[in-house]
Amino acid sequence: MKRLDELKKALTLEFCDIEFSFHGKNCGVEPIVENSRATYNVWCDNRLETFKSADEVLDSPMFDGKTLREIAEDIVFFYV
Repeated sequence: MKRLDELKKALTLEFCDIEFSFHGKNCGVEPIVENSRATYNVWCDNRLETFKSADEVLDSPMFDGKTLREIAEDIVFFYV
């Protein structure tokens, strides 16, 4: 399974917290489910944003101008 597929599954089916390092910065995604609706807190270094869908998480250029979709195959994720 490709890392991007694994990441999508973790975000949409398992709702796992995900942490990783990118360009020496600590980054991560924290899915929060309330009243059967998911939101996602995403951080990289000191930047924090909240998204309403996994696709928004994957397509936001939060990681030094890159999207998580672009860098997924190049980083190691830790699921917590």
